Amino acid sequence: MKRLTYETIHQEEFSKQESPSRGRGASVSFFGIVRDENKGRKVTHLIYEAYESLAEVMMDDLLGKAARIWPILDAKILHRLGKVEVGQIAVAIEVSSAHRDEAYRASRFLIDEVKSKVPIWKKEYFEDGIYHWGSCEHPSPSHPHSSHQSSHQMKGPSVERKDIKIVTGHVRHFERH
Repeated sequence: MKRLTYETIHQEEFSKQESPSRGRGASVSFFGIVRDENKGRKVTHLIYEAYESLAEVMMDDLLGKAARIWPILDAKILHRLGKVEVGQIAVAIEVSSAHRDEAYRASRFLIDEVKSKVPIWKKEYFEDGIYHWGSCEHPSPSHPHSSHQSSHQMKGPSVERKDIKIVTGHVRHFERH
Protein backbone atom coordinates (compact mmCIF):
# COMPACT_ATOMS: atom_id res chain seq x y z
CA MET A 1 0.00 0.00 0.00
CA LYS A 2 1.24 3.49 -0.84
CA ARG A 3 2.03 5.66 2.17
CA LEU A 4 2.37 8.95 0.25
CA THR A 5 -0.13 10.64 -2.03
CA TYR A 6 -0.55 13.83 -4.05
CA GLU A 7 -4.33 13.30 -3.95
CA THR A 8 -6.70 14.77 -1.36
CA ILE A 9 -7.15 12.47 1.64
CA HIS A 10 -10.81 11.94 2.45
CA GLN A 11 -11.57 10.82 5.99
CA GLU A 12 -14.42 8.50 4.98
CA GLU A 13 -12.36 6.78 2.28
CA PHE A 14 -9.32 6.36 4.49
CA SER A 15 -11.33 4.90 7.37
CA LYS A 16 -13.17 2.30 5.30
CA GLN A 17 -12.64 -1.18 6.73
CA GLU A 18 -11.59 -3.59 4.00
CA SER A 19 -12.77 -6.56 6.04
CA PRO A 20 -13.63 -6.97 9.70
CA SER A 21 -10.79 -8.46 11.74
CA ARG A 22 -11.48 -11.11 14.31
CA GLY A 23 -10.97 -9.73 17.76
CA ARG A 24 -11.17 -6.04 16.75
CA GLY A 25 -12.45 -4.13 19.77
CA ALA A 26 -10.96 -0.70 19.09
CA SER A 27 -10.04 1.48 16.16
CA VAL A 28 -8.25 4.83 16.57
CA SER A 29 -8.05 7.30 13.69
CA PHE A 30 -5.83 10.37 13.65
CA PHE A 31 -6.13 13.12 11.03
CA GLY A 32 -3.58 15.93 10.95
CA ILE A 33 -5.31 18.96 9.43
CA VAL A 34 -3.63 22.10 8.05
CA ARG A 35 -4.27 24.97 10.47
CA ASP A 36 -5.06 28.52 9.34
CA GLU A 37 -2.60 30.03 11.82
CA ASN A 38 0.88 29.29 13.15
CA LYS A 39 2.65 31.35 15.79
CA GLY A 40 0.26 34.23 15.30
CA ARG A 41 0.63 34.34 11.50
CA LYS A 42 -2.13 33.51 9.02
CA VAL A 43 -1.29 30.41 6.95
CA THR A 44 -2.64 30.17 3.38
CA HIS A 45 -1.42 26.66 2.47
CA LEU A 46 1.44 24.18 2.83
CA ILE A 47 3.57 22.34 0.31
CA TYR A 48 4.95 18.97 1.40
CA GLU A 49 7.99 17.35 -0.19
CA ALA A 50 9.65 14.07 0.69
CA TYR A 51 12.49 11.77 -0.13
CA GLU A 52 9.71 9.53 -1.36
CA SER A 53 11.34 6.12 -1.70
CA LEU A 54 12.99 6.39 1.72
CA ALA A 55 9.84 7.80 3.35
CA GLU A 56 7.78 4.84 2.07
CA VAL A 57 10.28 2.33 3.46
CA MET A 58 10.55 4.15 6.78
CA MET A 59 6.77 4.27 7.25
CA ASP A 60 6.54 0.54 6.48
CA ASP A 61 9.25 -0.06 9.07
CA LEU A 62 7.38 2.04 11.65
CA LEU A 63 4.20 0.05 11.07
CA GLY A 64 6.17 -3.15 11.63
CA LYS A 65 7.77 -1.74 14.76
CA ALA A 66 4.38 -0.73 16.17
CA ALA A 67 3.10 -4.26 15.53
CA ARG A 68 6.07 -5.70 17.42
CA ILE A 69 5.53 -3.40 20.42
CA TRP A 70 1.72 -3.58 20.71
CA PRO A 71 -0.69 -6.39 19.80
CA ILE A 72 -2.37 -4.42 17.00
CA LEU A 73 -4.49 -6.09 14.36
CA ASP A 74 -4.12 -3.51 11.60
CA ALA A 75 -2.47 -0.13 11.03
CA LYS A 76 -2.06 2.27 8.13
CA ILE A 77 -0.50 5.66 7.40
CA LEU A 78 -1.11 8.05 4.51
CA HIS A 79 0.74 11.38 4.15
CA ARG A 80 0.00 14.11 1.62
CA LEU A 81 2.61 15.61 -0.68
CA GLY A 82 2.35 18.69 -2.83
CA LYS A 83 0.04 21.63 -2.12
CA VAL A 84 -2.32 21.15 0.83
CA GLU A 85 -4.92 23.83 1.57
CA VAL A 86 -5.99 25.04 5.01
CA GLY A 87 -8.56 22.61 6.40
CA GLN A 88 -7.36 19.66 4.33
CA ILE A 89 -5.90 16.48 5.82
CA ALA A 90 -2.10 16.35 5.67
CA VAL A 91 -1.61 12.98 7.38
CA ALA A 92 -3.92 10.12 8.34
CA ILE A 93 -3.24 7.19 10.67
CA GLU A 94 -5.53 4.39 11.73
CA VAL A 95 -4.78 1.60 14.18
CA SER A 96 -7.03 -1.32 15.17
CA SER A 97 -6.55 -3.67 18.09
CA ALA A 98 -8.49 -5.76 20.56
CA HIS A 99 -8.35 -3.01 23.19
CA ARG A 100 -8.28 0.81 23.09
CA ASP A 101 -5.04 1.27 25.06
CA GLU A 102 -2.91 -0.49 22.44
CA ALA A 103 -4.66 1.33 19.60
CA TYR A 104 -4.14 4.75 21.23
CA ARG A 105 -0.50 4.05 22.13
CA ALA A 106 0.38 2.70 18.70
CA SER A 107 -1.37 5.62 16.96
CA ARG A 108 0.52 8.18 19.07
CA PHE A 109 3.79 6.35 18.48
CA LEU A 110 3.21 6.32 14.71
CA ILE A 111 2.39 10.03 14.33
CA ASP A 112 5.27 11.06 16.60
CA GLU A 113 7.74 8.85 14.75
CA VAL A 114 6.52 9.95 11.31
CA LYS A 115 6.89 13.61 12.31
CA SER A 116 10.31 13.19 13.91
CA LYS A 117 12.04 10.64 11.64
CA VAL A 118 10.50 10.30 8.20
CA PRO A 119 12.07 12.59 5.54
CA ILE A 120 9.04 14.77 4.83
CA TRP A 121 9.37 18.56 4.79
CA LYS A 122 6.80 21.29 4.67
CA LYS A 123 6.91 24.74 3.14
CA GLU A 124 4.48 26.92 5.03
CA TYR A 125 3.03 29.90 3.13
CA PHE A 126 1.75 32.91 5.06
CA GLU A 127 -0.77 35.60 4.09
CA ASP A 128 1.99 38.21 3.81
CA GLY A 129 3.68 36.19 1.02
CA ILE A 130 6.52 34.96 3.19
CA TYR A 131 7.13 31.23 3.44
CA HIS A 132 9.12 29.00 5.78
CA TRP A 133 10.69 25.59 5.13
CA GLY A 134 10.78 23.17 8.02
CA SER A 135 10.43 19.59 9.08
CA CYS A 136 7.06 18.30 10.14
CA GLU A 137 8.18 17.85 13.72
CA HIS A 138 6.40 19.66 16.51
CA PRO A 139 7.55 17.91 19.72
CA SER A 140 5.04 16.94 22.34
CA PRO A 141 5.71 16.31 26.03
CA SER A 142 4.78 12.65 25.67
CA HIS A 143 7.07 11.99 22.71
CA PRO A 144 10.46 10.46 23.61
CA HIS A 145 12.26 12.82 21.21
CA SER A 146 10.65 15.91 22.67
CA SER A 147 12.77 18.93 23.50
CA HIS A 148 11.08 19.14 26.89
CA GLN A 149 13.33 18.45 29.87
CA SER A 150 11.21 15.62 31.23
CA SER A 151 11.82 11.95 30.55
CA HIS A 152 9.20 9.60 29.19
CA GLN A 153 8.99 5.84 29.29
CA MET A 154 7.09 3.88 26.66
CA LYS A 155 6.03 0.32 27.35
CA GLY A 156 4.44 -2.24 25.12
CA PRO A 157 2.97 -5.53 26.28
CA SER A 158 6.30 -7.32 26.15
CA VAL A 159 8.82 -4.59 25.37
CA GLU A 160 10.25 -1.98 27.68
CA ARG A 161 12.18 0.84 26.10
CA LYS A 162 15.00 2.82 27.68
CA ASP A 163 14.14 6.26 28.93
CA ILE A 164 15.29 9.08 26.73
CA LYS A 165 16.12 12.51 28.03
CA ILE A 166 16.98 15.56 25.96
CA VAL A 167 19.72 17.64 27.60
CA THR A 168 20.98 20.73 25.78
CA GLY A 169 20.25 19.22 22.39
CA HIS A 170 21.85 15.84 23.09
CA VAL A 171 19.96 12.62 23.56
CA ARG A 172 20.99 10.58 26.57
CA HIS A 173 19.74 7.08 27.29
CA PHE A 174 19.46 5.84 30.84
CA GLU A 175 17.84 2.95 32.65
CA ARG A 176 15.13 3.62 35.22
CA HIS A 177 15.88 1.96 38.55
